[in-house]
Order: sequence, then C-alpha cells, then structure tokens
Amino acid sequence: MSQAIFYDSLSFAKELASGGFSQEQAETQARVLSRILETRILSREKHAYNLTPSKKELTP
Repeated sequence: MSQAIFYDSLSFAKELASGGFSQEQAETQARVLSRILETRILSREKHAYNLTPSKKELTP
C-alpha cells in the first residue's frame, strides 16, 4: 500500500550548493530531508495498516 515517491537527494544538494550553501550544508540538508520523507511515509503506512480491519473482525 506504499506510494512511491521520487526524491533525488544529489540534485537537491547540488541545487542548494549552487544557491550558496556550502557542500557540507547541502549534503546535510539532503540527508535530513530524506529522513523526514522516510519517517512520514512509514508513519502513513503504519497508520493505514492500523485502520484496516482484520478479516477476523469482519466475520460474524
């Protein structure tokens, strides 16, 4: 039930660096954003899983 999300961390870091961030700052921002996206996706999947009734509950 997961939804694929494309995130190009290298392009993101390059864009930040071209905008004035140091290479270290750009790479750190890219890593942090990757973790945030991963956490949000996993949280959403867990929430959706918890809301799905089991077959056992549906059987009278």
